[in-house]
Amino acid sequence: LVRVSPSIASSMFSALKYLAGYPYGCVEQTMSRFLPTVIVAKAFKEFDIYDPKLNKELPKMVQKGLDRLYDFHHSDGGWGWWKERKSIGL
Repeated sequence: LVRVSPSIASSMFSALKYLAGYPYGCVEQTMSRFLPTVIVAKAFKEFDIYDPKLNKELPKMVQKGLDRLYDFHHSDGGWGWWKERKSIGL
């Protein structure tokens, strides 16, 4: 399957829809969804792109990712792959 997009912005829309359905799991999976979402949100703001549904959902998606990452943060300052695992590299 080959898809042609007139701009990178239009390809971000379809990618974001896929990411929205991507299941959360470990820290790596959370970051795989969170970071592109933050980048798309930043691009929307910088290029003044407006999509009613996405503009409403993007802040919720970013907050959900942040909340999940904060929840994985350990008292020693690190993160493990999973909440219950010890921090990596410590």
